[in-house]
Formats: sequence, structure tokens, C-alpha cells
Amino acid sequence: MLIAAACLLVACEDDEPAAPAARPETVEEFFAELERAIQKDGKVFHATVELRAVDNGVEGLWATTEGWVQGGAERARAHWRKGPDNRNDIAERTVHIYSPDGVYSANLDGEDDPGFRLPAEAESCFADAPTPIVAQVACGFLPFGGPDWELSVERSTFEGRATVTLVGTYAVSSPIGSEEYPVGGPTPHPVMTTATRGAYTLHLDAASYLPLASVSWVDSDPGRKFFGSEARFQTEFVDDSSLPRDWFDPGSIGYVAPGVRWQRGAAEGRIVPRHDTRSVHASVQRTLAQKCRRAASQPLRVEDGPFGFVEVVYRKPLVPGSAA
Repeated sequence: MLIAAACLLVACEDDEPAAPAARPETVEEFFAELERAIQKDGKVFHATVELRAVDNGVEGLWATTEGWVQGGAERARAHWRKGPDNRNDIAERTVHIYSPDGVYSANLDGEDDPGFRLPAEAESCFADAPTPIVAQVACGFLPFGGPDWELSVERSTFEGRATVTLVGTYAVSSPIGSEEYPVGGPTPHPVMTTATRGAYTLHLDAASYLPLASVSWVDSDPGRKFFGSEARFQTEFVDDSSLPRDWFDPGSIGYVAPGVRWQRGAAEGRIVPRHDTRSVHASVQRTLAQKCRRAASQPLRVEDGPFGFVEVVYRKPLVPGSAA
């Protein structure tokens, strides 16, 4: 009887509802909850973000971004597509891979070769975020930096749903005298000349802490009639196995490490790209040339290039029976 009573007592205690978790009150707690929310064992966080903007009174689809965050939030991939109503002279489509050593980017429609790019330091739209990847999620995977925010955390709602909101504000200066609006040139919209503060709010669902939406505006136009934006997030978790194995590998967008590039070029019979030898010992240069000669099996010459570079040039290996 005592054992049964003890078991009943334990069962009753286990069935009691857990006390609600405390809402994040600080910026650090806000980002910590977001970082935890986008991680799930064996899953990849996936978000599609549609950004609509109002520019000089004209509203339209500005951009669509799609982002994936690998478990552990150490690697991510983002696809950015320019919207049909975005009139800025910028790339139509870009892809970015974030890794612990930086961000690798490629212009999918440009003439430049992404395989020759080196990783760059990832710009963070929120310097207070624990990692650049968490910052990217918070700003909708936009591949840009952000202003010097003054951040706070509030409780709010978005379209009837309870949210925990990150509120960021920053000082806005008049655009007159800028490159776009030089002194004596065209006059910017009065909304922009009278604005003193810009604002950005990121809404997280109060239960899951996953992003729902973000809204930006200036204090001279809080209703966003002339300038402002709103981004809506569609989020899910997908199986890690459903993505290509190299999805988070910079090589999947054409990047080739400099140390490997000449080996591939030699094996394929192509001209080896220039190598930076400003800090390379002469014996290393000779070793490089010897390896290229062996790989090419054809006459090779090493030419000094500008700015301390050296060019390794050789002919494509002949195919038996072909003309020289």
C-alpha cells in the first residue's frame, strides 16, 4: 500500500504542468533563444523570407531569400534573388556559404569566376548576435552589414500572434550631400530629410522562438507610406539527408582552394592560374614548377608576373594520334 501510494504520489507530481519558461528580457537572452530554436538533432533549419519594401511611395517585392542552417549553427547557406520591383543596379542572384573561416560568395549571373574567390569575413547585421549565422537568421539572410543598433527586447504581437520582439533603432542623417544626393543635385524625399531615427523589429513566435516577421521604418514615416519594409518568414526543419552532401561546402558553388587549383589545372591540361609568391621561398617555387612539369608532361615555362606573382604556363598534353 505504501509503495502504491508512493508511486501514485510520484505520478501526480510528474503530471503537474511545468512552470512556464521565463521570457527573454535581455538582448543576449533573445539571441540565445533564437540560436537554440534553429537547432534540432538530425535536422536542418530552413527559412524562406519574402521582403516587400516601399520606396518613394512605390510598394513591391524587393527580394526573396532562402536560407539553411546546419545543426550546431556553425554552417549555413543562403540564396538571394532580386525581386521584380527592385530597380537597383545589383546582382540578380547570389549564393553565400557561411563557415567558421568566413563567407564564400558567388554571383550566379556574373562573369566573374567564383572558383577563384577567397573567403571573406562575414558581415554581421547585428554585432550583438553570438555568431554571424545567428545574425543572418535575425536579418532574413540579407548579405549586408547593419548600422550601430541600440537594441531592446519587448513583448508584442504580429497579426494576432504573441511574439517576443527585438527592437533596434539607430540615428539617421540627412542624405543631402551623399553620393546619391550631392549638394546642388536632386532633392531627396522630405520623409528622408526629416527622419532622425530608423527602426527595425524582429518578431519571434512566443512559443517556439522561431522568426515570424521583421518590419523597418523611419520615425518621420511610421506608417511606411513612402519608405519602409516588411519581411515574412516561412520556417521548417528538413532532414539533413535530404540535402546534397556538399550543400554547406564552398566547393559546391565553384570555390577551389588555391593550393589545389594548380593541381587540377595541370591534370586537365589547362593554364595554371597565377600564384602569389611574395611570401613563398624560392625552393617552394621550384617545387611547384617541377610538379607542374610532371603533371603536364609537356614543355613548361615560369614567367614573372606583376605585383610579385608568377605564372606557370604549359601546353595541354597531346592525345595519341592527334596533331601537335
